[in-house]
Amino acid sequence: MKRSILIFIITLAICTSMWLFTTRENVRYVRCITPKLSNITFNVSAKGTIEQIFAANLYSSEYATVDKIYVNLGDSVKKGQVIMSLLPTDTTAPEKKDMTDRLVEVFAQAAYDESSYTSYSKGFRIISPIDGVITELNVKEMESVTPITKCAVVSDLSRMQAKIAIAESDISEVKKGMPVSLTGDAFKGIYNGVVVEISKQIKSQLTIQGEGERYAEAVVEILNPDHELIPGSSIQAYIYTKRKLNVLTLPYEAISQDDDNREVVYTVENGRVRKRIITTGYEMPNTVEIKYGLYEGCKVILSPDDSLSEGDKVVIIQ
Repeated sequence: MKRSILIFIITLAICTSMWLFTTRENVRYVRCITPKLSNITFNVSAKGTIEQIFAANLYSSEYATVDKIYVNLGDSVKKGQVIMSLLPTDTTAPEKKDMTDRLVEVFAQAAYDESSYTSYSKGFRIISPIDGVITELNVKEMESVTPITKCAVVSDLSRMQAKIAIAESDISEVKKGMPVSLTGDAFKGIYNGVVVEISKQIKSQLTIQGEGERYAEAVVEILNPDHELIPGSSIQAYIYTKRKLNVLTLPYEAISQDDDNREVVYTVENGRVRKRIITTGYEMPNTVEIKYGLYEGCKVILSPDDSLSEGDKVVIIQ
């Protein structure tokens, strides 16, 4: 009798163990991210160069020889400061006639270029007509100069701009007054600006292979210029075209495609997997906008395994 009871207990224990083993679910371990609302900005990028808005081109009013130069390239100068002194030289009548014809061309070009003007020496001294920085010094001491020799350029670096080339595909997004940030290899930090001019003409960059990228030129006035900005240096511009508030975003590794080529994510709800069909929007370098299908605060599985199915039991790990 006792032997029969013992056999029954052992058999019951074995059966119970087998039943528990066969009915126990396979638990998966997953990593999750909790999406949050944030603000995102849309931008158009373009390359360009730094330019001064205003500069004075300095010429000698006489045929002369440079006697003494009192400044160096990059020096700051004041209005009325002597840049260089000159010594008079003789010239013939035919040379003067030819020079007069050339002067007409110089004045015509100066009138066309609104960003600069021509200043001639007072007697035999070349004087800066503005406060600024020497950005060009084109002659040396004891060198002969004529009224068409551009001896130096004084640039007003308190007002600077960037001329940029915007791709044809992006030009419709850009409007006057849009904010711009500027970076470059020749200076540190980020400078702020605003779009002040957009060309109505599309140009094409010619290459060895033929016609290259098509673009339109635009001008950005720099709002916080200083002497770190060098005219002629290259820049990368980011034009902020639009801003969206309270946008839900996710990293790309959280998004999958199902057998019907629909974009989906897998969430964890009450310890089990739930498949959610989503609609994505604006794509950023590391994240993408989620327009529909998710809510703030849900737990989304990162890099879900292909074998993961809706209803699977999971444990979230850090």
